[in-house]
Amino acid sequence: MSTQEIKIKEIPYNKVLKDAMAQIPKGAFLTVQKDGKINTMTIGWATSGVMWGRPVFVIGVRPSRYTYSFLDIESEFTISVPLSQGLKKQISFCGTRSGRKTNKFDECDITPAQSQLVNVPIIKECELHFECKVVAKHQLIKELMDSTIRNRHYPEDDYHMIFYGEILKCYKLI
Repeated sequence: MSTQEIKIKEIPYNKVLKDAMAQIPKGAFLTVQKDGKINTMTIGWATSGVMWGRPVFVIGVRPSRYTYSFLDIESEFTISVPLSQGLKKQISFCGTRSGRKTNKFDECDITPAQSQLVNVPIIKECELHFECKVVAKHQLIKELMDSTIRNRHYPEDDYHMIFYGEILKCYKLI
């Protein structure tokens, strides 16, 4: 799948975090690429801050997810945030279907566009984009988790791998 070129306006990540964090519980796109294959999934949980003196996006991906197999090898990702409400159907579809079985870009009529620094495209239809490189990861440990969270979100013991992605670039499309 080819990607389209874009024009951007770079923005300091901390100037748009409030907008990004307000949208993420409603859904944003986490996109990965491996061996020429692109996949995107919906994320509804994330946080951002400074770790090791670097700006990071912290995301969780379950090892059972198709996206995990990409991230575990390539260690780059983009987060594309729809600031308008025009992509609700696409967010829902990408959060309920596996990229193993379907091409989400074709099914949702969303467009991969060339990123600036990483080898992973962004979603052209979104307004805000973060390009990230994984600098650390760790597996959630059952015994170290509050039981109310564990019981509600992990009834099948399928704990997220937590990825710390250094934010290399943040921008809006123009």
